[in-house]
Amino acid sequence: MADVRNDLLTAALAVFDRDGFEGATVATIRESAGASNGSFFHFFGSKKELAGTLFLEILGRYHAAVL
Repeated sequence: MADVRNDLLTAALAVFDRDGFEGATVATIRESAGASNGSFFHFFGSKKELAGTLFLEILGRYHAAVL
């Protein structure tokens, strides 16, 4: 299950980079990750929640790299 979550985060980063937050859709992110609608909403309540989680994941990685 963690792989699906990571796949969604990876796909979201690519889709947000390409289409921007407003242009990105949950469907596009799901399709890019190869995940079902149910899987998306199991991990994230919305596109906004996914973006917030992605931000915190990236911030954590940056912080770890700086230390």
